[in-house]
Amino acid sequence: MNRPRIIMTSLLFAASAFCLADNNPLVGQFGHDFTQRKDEPVWEIKKDGAQYQLRSVAPGETAQAAHSLSDAERRKFWQTMSWPEDTSAAAQCVGDSEHMLCFVPAATRQKIDWLKSNKSDYFYYDQAAGVMQAQKVAH
Repeated sequence: MNRPRIIMTSLLFAASAFCLADNNPLVGQFGHDFTQRKDEPVWEIKKDGAQYQLRSVAPGETAQAAHSLSDAERRKFWQTMSWPEDTSAAAQCVGDSEHMLCFVPAATRQKIDWLKSNKSDYFYYDQAAGVMQAQKVAH
């Protein structure tokens, strides 16, 4: 009797979960302006449940455990960069102790001198290279 309803509900739940996962702006492959091809991936972020993995796609590189930065972690990074602290709330970042990739909406980027000329909503940071504009090249 209720079997079709259960099957339909299960299918709708699975489809909506797939769509939500695909809408995560920080899951996918990302590149920068210094590659040979515009769409060449440099970094990849994968998510499995609540766990993230961040890796360079260079040969021989392994994935590193990463996490979604908390509000406090983003604020601390923003303070380190001397960016307006209130703009950290609109950002989403995934990283580890040495690397991070962030999504910052255009309206928020306009309030941050360092990022306002960026054409992309993404930037990558590591301690050696500093901040560089990044682009999502694949989901």
